[in-house]
Amino acid sequence: MREIPIENTAPPIAVRQGRPAILARSHMVSSCHYLATFAGVRMFERGGNAIDAGVAAGIALNVLERHLTDFGGVAPIIVYRPGMPAPETIDGLGHWPASLDLATYRSRHGNDMPIGVARSVTPAAADAWLTALARHGRLSLAQVLAPSIELCDGFPVYPRLASAIERLEERLREWPTSAAVFLPSGRAPRVGEILVQRELGALFRRLAAIERAHEREGRANAIKAARDAIYEGDIAREIAAFMREAGGAITEDDLHAQRVLIEAPVHTTYRGIDVYACGPWSQGPLVPMTLNLLEGYDIGGLGPGSLEFLHRYTEAFKLAAADREGFFGDPEQVDVPIRGLLEKAYWTPKGTPSPRHRPTRVSARRSSAAWG
Repeated sequence: MREIPIENTAPPIAVRQGRPAILARSHMVSSCHYLATFAGVRMFERGGNAIDAGVAAGIALNVLERHLTDFGGVAPIIVYRPGMPAPETIDGLGHWPASLDLATYRSRHGNDMPIGVARSVTPAAADAWLTALARHGRLSLAQVLAPSIELCDGFPVYPRLASAIERLEERLREWPTSAAVFLPSGRAPRVGEILVQRELGALFRRLAAIERAHEREGRANAIKAARDAIYEGDIAREIAAFMREAGGAITEDDLHAQRVLIEAPVHTTYRGIDVYACGPWSQGPLVPMTLNLLEGYDIGGLGPGSLEFLHRYTEAFKLAAADREGFFGDPEQVDVPIRGLLEKAYWTPKGTPSPRHRPTRVSARRSSAAWG
């Protein structure tokens, strides 16, 4: 009797999780919330490009995923559109207030960061979103903010958000202005109830009004005027005043000094395909580092979703993450040996000397052409 080989017909992970493949002809937007995805799609319908869509979807997530992200938070961005000689990154990460130093901070808080304003850095997401839009988008800030303004007027609470707010309910009560938004009936909202964020919507409308007031200066300069209001104008003064009242360290000078860095991304290849990522000021290099290690294995032959595939991928990612813990940091403060970490030979079975022996300074220059 001849044994008939059984073909591996296991479906891909995405299908196994109930997510069908999606095909598109002209554009596509993907996010972790359908309303943010829709916000991005609307930009294409208005004649916008991928950057308009990305910024619109990203800011919409700042409204929808308030337990994970915020317009005053962070936004690392990588952009590569037709006509650009190479991709660029916009760091979108804030800085510690200038008045703080590590020794003093540790003397006050130990080796951890307490909850509240004591852990606050300058808000960089707004700087990154508006810089990307001015440099690479087509639409006005008002058009890009329109979906988020609508979402601030109210959207139905979904299960993950309801669970997160309920889990953080006691912490939210410590901040009356936050409790007024996220505990509107004196409790965490239930799934399906409408969450309204009037103050955030008012900020977006305010930025759109500033843009309109400067529209004769040209699209990019009008967006820059809105950005400058956050970091140099009335909004900056309001942020600094709140920080003084709440015991935070961020000052008007800190906000004025905030500037996103525009740099070349880190780069590797995976089986002939170029792979780019944000720099070691983020977790971006984890992807090319992991791929450098996986390149030596026949990943495609392991079977999608197979135990061996998941094992190889997980262990490769763990090794890359170990180097992240050992070497990544703010390139303005530490030498990050990123070239050594991305060398192919470093990830081969034989290996080469540890990248700590090949320190390479990552440029920390401020771009003078951010609004070009």
